[in-house]
Amino acid sequence: MLWSEFVEGFKKEIMPKDQIAGLDVVYVISQKDDTKRFKIGITETNIYNRLNAYQTPFVDFEIHFLLLLPPYGARRLELTLQNDSHLKPVRIEFPVKKVDQKVRMSEWFKTSASMIQSAILTAVKTNDDINPYIAFRLHNSKIYPWHIITKYNQSRREKVRERVRENAATEKYAKYIGLEVEAESDQGGDEGEVIDIFQLKNKKPVKVIIKYSDREVYPLPIKSLNDYISMMKQDKRPLKWVK
Repeated sequence: MLWSEFVEGFKKEIMPKDQIAGLDVVYVISQKDDTKRFKIGITETNIYNRLNAYQTPFVDFEIHFLLLLPPYGARRLELTLQNDSHLKPVRIEFPVKKVDQKVRMSEWFKTSASMIQSAILTAVKTNDDINPYIAFRLHNSKIYPWHIITKYNQSRREKVRERVRENAATEKYAKYIGLEVEAESDQGGDEGEVIDIFQLKNKKPVKVIIKYSDREVYPLPIKSLNDYISMMKQDKRPLKWVK
């Protein structure tokens, strides 16, 4: 899928642009006219700004995979893919400009989209600390949710609870992992699920991640969760957890 198509399609079919900002993202792109070289890149700030920087009137590119992950998850997945037994040998070196210059490896790989897809699947299945919130495969101008690597079960929820308990700022919220949250009208679903709670470095505010479908995750301030719980108690409605 061309980047220009992705920008329109993602905003219309998936998530508002402002909701994806701030999430860790791993992306796989190639130049439009070169389907043998792929870049595996990351951003920890804003995927739109990062990829817009590549787009020029003379260079168009295809985006093949997009994965939204917990804090530091993008770097973990990127490092795992760079060391994958099938991808490492086909990683492209930066051109050497001086005789004594040390060889540096780029983020580009001479391979196929199917090989990268296989490596991503392996990385997610074999690493407990790589857990995408949602993921997409983009092909023939269509955006497909990648269900197989974003499925939540009780084992996965318990691992998230353990991590949340390890942080003093989030410890008291660990019990809310798996909590069902009624969706607001503009979120298009019957209910969501609390799938993660975290605090980044430098004493930044605690965030809660709510997943409404395989197409929507929302990073919200913890106040949103507290307000929701207070509303449920005020209305004398019981809290429910995903089974």
